[in-house]
Amino acid sequence: MEIFTRNVVGDTPGVTVASMLPASMGCPHDYALTPGDMRKIASADLFVANGL
Repeated sequence: MEIFTRNVVGDTPGVTVASMLPASMGCPHDYALTPGDMRKIASADLFVANGL
């Protein structure tokens, strides 16, 4: 989802794209949000998520 979002955003000034998953995460299904992640989401202007 990060790559998709980066492609949509392109070089838009003032826009930052960040992944919530650590680079070392093997399977995203094992990931659990941390309090720090929740703070990042709460302060974001937009949050893009994909899932069922």
